[in-house]
Amino acid sequence: MDGINFYRSAVISAINDIDGANYIFNDPEKISSMAYYRLELVSMSAGDHKYSKIITLYNNHALFKVSAVNPFKSDLKLDVFVPHEGQVEITLYDAFGKPVVNKKSFQLNKGNTVVTLDDVGILPAGIYVLRTQFENKTIQNKLFKVN
Repeated sequence: MDGINFYRSAVISAINDIDGANYIFNDPEKISSMAYYRLELVSMSAGDHKYSKIITLYNNHALFKVSAVNPFKSDLKLDVFVPHEGQVEITLYDAFGKPVVNKKSFQLNKGNTVVTLDDVGILPAGIYVLRTQFENKTIQNKLFKVN
């Protein structure tokens, strides 16, 4: 899906084992560029549930990709995939196109890297545009800041 809206792709029963348990799920749908997954952990005895951290998987043959925790609050975590080592430049703009986090450069290795922007906690709640550049490619993400 989009990292915000999810649908149930499988139900796997828990295994009670004092040594822990490993679970395997093979999604029958091919990943065209990226896919988001999370687990819903349900307590049958207590009747409540919680969600795991969202993970992003990429098609290794895909080009440059960026996903962000959306909405964000005190910091902004980005999952950046680059097909080979190189420099990524990130700028955050407000809804009027004014840069609120000036261009930051990161030297990344091939594959997935989590990049955190810590200086966004002081920004007011609202809509922002994240612009990420790698070589001659640019990706823009619309993000929401909450307090």
